[in-house]
Amino acid sequence: MEAEGQTLDDMLMLTTVAAHIEGWAKNRTEVGSVFEEMFKRKYGANSVIHVSESLKPPLAVEIEAIAVY
Repeated sequence: MEAEGQTLDDMLMLTTVAAHIEGWAKNRTEVGSVFEEMFKRKYGANSVIHVSESLKPPLAVEIEAIAVY
């Protein structure tokens, strides 16, 4: 994004894919705090999708973002 002159303020939507939803749910307060710190403002939709396993172990979380260009 930075290479194209964009910042996190240009984000419209985040989709988080979690392979271990129990861990995500257990730490949701901390995860929310990190998102608030990163974005410094309210951001658009944030969806969490649970999958049975990661396509790239040992990764447990993937985040997809859609931004305005």
